[in-house]
Amino acid sequence: MKQKEKSLKYGVYSIVVSIAVIAIVVLLNVAFSRLPSTYREVDLSEQRLATLSDATKDVLHSLNRDVTMKWIVRRGQEDPTVESLLNRYAATGGHIKLEKVDPDDRPTLSREYGIDMLYNNSVVVETDLRYRYVSYTQIYVTTTDYSRNDDGEQTTTFEGEQALTSAVHYVTTEKLPVAYALTGHGETELSDSFVKMILTLNVEMKTLAFEGTPTVPDDCDFLFVNTPVRDFTEAEADAVLAYLKKGGRMFLITLPIEVLNGGEERVNIGRVAAAYGLKELPGVIMEGDSNYYYSQAPIYYLLPDLVPHKTTDALINSGYAAFLPFCGAVTKTDDASADLTITELIRSSDKSYLKLGDGEIIEREEGDVGGPFSIALYSEAADESALLWVTSSYLPSEYCDTYSGGANSTLFLNFVNAVSRAEGSMEIGVKDLTERKLYVSASAKTIWTVALIGVAVLVIGVCVFVLVRRNRR
Repeated sequence: MKQKEKSLKYGVYSIVVSIAVIAIVVLLNVAFSRLPSTYREVDLSEQRLATLSDATKDVLHSLNRDVTMKWIVRRGQEDPTVESLLNRYAATGGHIKLEKVDPDDRPTLSREYGIDMLYNNSVVVETDLRYRYVSYTQIYVTTTDYSRNDDGEQTTTFEGEQALTSAVHYVTTEKLPVAYALTGHGETELSDSFVKMILTLNVEMKTLAFEGTPTVPDDCDFLFVNTPVRDFTEAEADAVLAYLKKGGRMFLITLPIEVLNGGEERVNIGRVAAAYGLKELPGVIMEGDSNYYYSQAPIYYLLPDLVPHKTTDALINSGYAAFLPFCGAVTKTDDASADLTITELIRSSDKSYLKLGDGEIIEREEGDVGGPFSIALYSEAADESALLWVTSSYLPSEYCDTYSGGANSTLFLNFVNAVSRAEGSMEIGVKDLTERKLYVSASAKTIWTVALIGVAVLVIGVCVFVLVRRNRR
């Protein structure tokens, strides 16, 4: 009888302990599910795809208005990395509200936001000021690099954080920087793709044609002059210099006069440049080092050196080179003011040389001026006015950008960002997806849930086993 009572006692005890264990596990699971997504989700990818950078966190913590992120996704087709990244935005700073919108439930969505092509797992970032559509193709960006072989290498990068943080800055900034593209001198118009790239820096683009008495508008943050065929007039040069003396900034792209069809000698443009200690040298740069020009191409299709600077460092570290045909040379004037800070950004090799004439003879001859030569110089004055001069109009070229693996567009945007002082282009690195990715999200049974519950059950089970064994003795 006593043995039966003892067995019954142990049986009841075991049942009570088991119920307690189950209750604790349930409570742990409930408590864990209520934690912010930042703690429930673990980014185990080498590239840390869903981890916010310090630059993004600074932007989110400094917000003074509410931002809505509308995640456009069909049910059951959620991208786990995009989901986790958006959850982390919503969990940081307190001003981000995340809404999930199924386009099948809201067929007017494209029309509401003027979206031509609506991709699944895209995002609309919106405030009371304005909105921006961040397409899935801006989050996962695929490019083809022809610089390494003729067939091209496709690479996909994850640029979700870069695109979303830029969008947040765009929709929350009261006044955006304004760039004026000068016209009226045969300037080359930027392609739509390069204009869209500039907009990602949160820079507003306008055009300027000097008429009557030339003046540069007061709201101009920087003046963009892209490959003028004809020179400025004296009055136009005076207007540009007056603008620069008030702290204005200018981004000038040129081609050697020898290459331009009907190009005029740039006397007045040269006068503007001379105020910033810069002048161009006559001729087209030819490369004598096969490592510095494109294989199976003429020796004036350059792959020049990028000089370490905040605008070039990322490309240098990644081993990329800009592809710049028909480069001229720019140099510092002998009488450049000591108040100017002149920085070299791109240069040719020491085996390069300048060639004058019609281009029929490109081999080096006696009397040719030898390199290296500066292809891009950035001159900044003490009053923060500046002139950035690049001597190849192929920097913002879609063709050359394709063959450089995107290096040309990256360099161009970095130059625009430097000249405009746009705050929307933070140093947020893109993340290459060619390496193996391991990611655990809250939508699945996360590793944290499994680990915590497993450890809890194990610890409690061991305790129960020890107690029961002791009581039986």
